[in-house]
Amino acid sequence: MPERVECDVLIVGGGLVGSALALALRSIPVRVVLVEARDPRVLEQPRFDGRGTALANGSQRLLAQPGLRDGRHASAQPIRSIHIGQRGRFGAARIEAREEGVAALGFTVENRVLGEVMWRRLAAADPEFRCFAPATLARFAAQADSVVAEVDAAGRRTEVR
Repeated sequence: MPERVECDVLIVGGGLVGSALALALRSIPVRVVLVEARDPRVLEQPRFDGRGTALANGSQRLLAQPGLRDGRHASAQPIRSIHIGQRGRFGAARIEAREEGVAALGFTVENRVLGEVMWRRLAAADPEFRCFAPATLARFAAQADSVVAEVDAAGRRTEVR
């Protein structure tokens, strides 16, 4: 008989989007289950992969991580100017941080660093959050009043409703 877990939100995939959603949901009283195929200890991007993400000031609030949210992290680079235009077309817009009265409009940060920070935050104790990783979604069925998912983590089945 598999273990049974009740939740309000089931997130399948703990990459940047799934992790960010799980963090955002912490601010409201919902029970969240996150299913991730890879081991969280090896989720970060490879060291040779320098892809990054631009975070607007509002997005950074989700992280609530000193150093990263305010751009002081070593890999965070401030966005001080944004140019909006289309080559060969008339018109453009430019937004400057100093004109808006802020130090930066946002920050760019490497994906591997962003992933590490989010998983560190997710690992913090929260009774409304449960993570299965490494795990896979073995079965998913919609019922009249709920959805039932079966999660396989290291050969152990858990029913998530």
